[in-house]
Amino acid sequence: LDFPDRAGPGFGVSGHLGVGVSRSVVLGGWADYLSFGEANDDCATCDDASSIAFGAFVRYHLVQGVRFDPWMAVGAGYRMLDVNVGGDCMSYSGIEWLKLQVGGDWYALSQVAFGPFAELNLGSFTDLPEGRDVSVYGTGLIGVRLTLDVRGK
Repeated sequence: LDFPDRAGPGFGVSGHLGVGVSRSVVLGGWADYLSFGEANDDCATCDDASSIAFGAFVRYHLVQGVRFDPWMAVGAGYRMLDVNVGGDCMSYSGIEWLKLQVGGDWYALSQVAFGPFAELNLGSFTDLPEGRDVSVYGTGLIGVRLTLDVRGK
């Protein structure tokens, strides 16, 4: 079975820590955890799949001084994926060579904002279980982001 046959949509959490190097540009690091759900109810051998990743990013904020702050970010990192099938754990890891995000933050207070985002991740698993070939993967995420701005807007 391929991965889409073993896992379905799930949930994730992500954290970003950045430092502004100008009014529009932020450099920083990120880490995330993804937990995939079952592909379908008929899969008796599918237990779970989860992923941990970390890396660096550059974020560009499009406007300054307004309550709604649209932004886009690009980054790269390293991803590890564990897939448990019928009690057998298969581990994959490799380079996530593109992490592309777009979103916007609405500042409810000068230091607290929230808003929607969409993300596309592309990478290559190079450390694979025995008998598997190098594979390219992609994941897509949509969600809500909470921003804590220490200095304030």
